[in-house]
Amino acid sequence: MIRFKSISVGAGICLVAMLPPCVGSGVSVHAATADVLNSASMQSKRAATRTMLAITRAGERLVAVGERGIVLLSDDDGKAWRQARVPVSVTLTGVHFPTPGKGWVVGHGGVVLHSADAGETWIKQLDGIQAAILISEFARGKARTEERASARAILADAERLVSEGPDKPFLDVYFFNERRGLVVGAFGLAFTTDDGGHRWNPWLSNIPNPGGKHLYRIHPRTDELWIVGEQGALFRSRDGGESFVEERIPYVGSLFRHDFRHEMQPACLWSSG
Repeated sequence: MIRFKSISVGAGICLVAMLPPCVGSGVSVHAATADVLNSASMQSKRAATRTMLAITRAGERLVAVGERGIVLLSDDDGKAWRQARVPVSVTLTGVHFPTPGKGWVVGHGGVVLHSADAGETWIKQLDGIQAAILISEFARGKARTEERASARAILADAERLVSEGPDKPFLDVYFFNERRGLVVGAFGLAFTTDDGGHRWNPWLSNIPNPGGKHLYRIHPRTDELWIVGEQGALFRSRDGGESFVEERIPYVGSLFRHDFRHEMQPACLWSSG
C-alpha cells in the first residue's frame, strides 16, 4: 500500500506529493521512454483534471506541470486553466521560473524543457540519453586523470546508465538567474548549466552522495542552497551550488521539503508496505 498526500490549488487542479513510479522500480523502459521523449504531449480538454506534480509562478501567471507531459497555464489565479504545447509526453515533476518569461521544467526520462515565453511553448534541452552520454564522458575523463577507486566507480555507474537507457527521472530544478541552474533527480543525478541550458555539465562529484540517494527537492535560502532526498539525505551549499556538504540529522526517512520557518522536518513521509 502506498500513502500520499494531495492538496487543492486554485480551481480544478490537484497537486499530489508522490514518488515518481519509475524511481527504484528496477525495470528497464528504454524503448518506451525513448518513444515518449520524442512524442508531443496530447492536447486534451480534460488536461486540467490530470495529476499535477508541481506549480510555480511566471510573473503573475501560474504554471503547473504533471503527468503525460501536461503543462497548464492560468492567468487568473487558478480560476481557469489552458494547456501549453510541450514536445514530450513523459511525466513532468518540477518547474521553476527565475524571471517572468524564462523557465525550466524537469521530468521522467531525464528530460529538461525550457520556455522563453512564460510557458506558452517549450523546447527540449536535455534528456536521459544525452545525460547518460555526458556522465560517461565525464567519468572517462576522471578515470584518465585519477587512479582512485571512486573514479572507477563513477565510470562503472556511467556505463550502466548508458546501457539502461533514459529511465531515470529528474525531480527538481532551480535557476539562480536566466543562465545558471541546477537539476537533480533519482540515484543522485545532478547537472548544472551556466549558459541557460545550452550545455549541461554533470555535477554528481560536487555533492557528497556516494550511495546515489534520490535527490527530491532544491531549496534556496538567502545565501545558501539546500538539497533534500531519501534516507535523510540533506546537503547544503554556501558557495552558490559550486560545492555541497552533507548535514547529519536524526532521521532516516525520505525528505521532500525544507521548511525554513521552523526546524528541519519532513513535510510528508513516504511509506509503503
